[in-house]
Amino acid sequence: MNGKIAYDTCQPYIACSAESTEGYCKHVDTTCTPENICRTCGGFISLGAGECAAIVDYPHATLGEYGVIGQGATNLMERAMMIKKEVYTRGPVACGIQAIPLKDFMAGDIFSDENAPTSHNHVVSIVGYGHDEETEKDYWIVRNSWGQYWGELGFFRIEIGKDLLGIENECAWATPGSFTVKNEPCTEDGAKCEGKEGMQTVQQLYVDPSVYLAQPTMAQE
Repeated sequence: MNGKIAYDTCQPYIACSAESTEGYCKHVDTTCTPENICRTCGGFISLGAGECAAIVDYPHATLGEYGVIGQGATNLMERAMMIKKEVYTRGPVACGIQAIPLKDFMAGDIFSDENAPTSHNHVVSIVGYGHDEETEKDYWIVRNSWGQYWGELGFFRIEIGKDLLGIENECAWATPGSFTVKNEPCTEDGAKCEGKEGMQTVQQLYVDPSVYLAQPTMAQE
């Protein structure tokens, strides 16, 4: 780990790791080399398309703080409220989940199977929450990584406060440290991206929303 998280255009997301053997993963190089962190490949046949080059000074974010949610909670609803507060204040949280029951879940309604297993084998993001007037159920809005053709454009809803699929049992939050707001220009094929002097990628410090949300408003003063 070099302390920098590349923006997603550096490398398309693939659900593979060194331990993965499913599908094409066994043919994918997942080692942490410069080319596998951020690279560009020429796209013009007349100029030698197919050659790839690592980008060293790439647009990125850094990690400021991180932690787990729910420590100290005495019941499921208290833990759910902790997750709600984090999502409301600072955005999505990552949660472990049991994904097998979702494999054939066609979405369109709220997942409420209390008999489904809860052991974790996948990670998703809780991005919001809501209430369904027809069923009177509170639900999480969850982002999955299986594509927009799955579920509700890649998302699904699951009932809150019952730890269904183990979704409320192991959640983590994180905030950025800094993020790129201005990049160092680079050629399309990466041939002239090394050893440049002068302008470097410009970073901006992240301001934790909980800092200003906690401040009194003008009306309160």
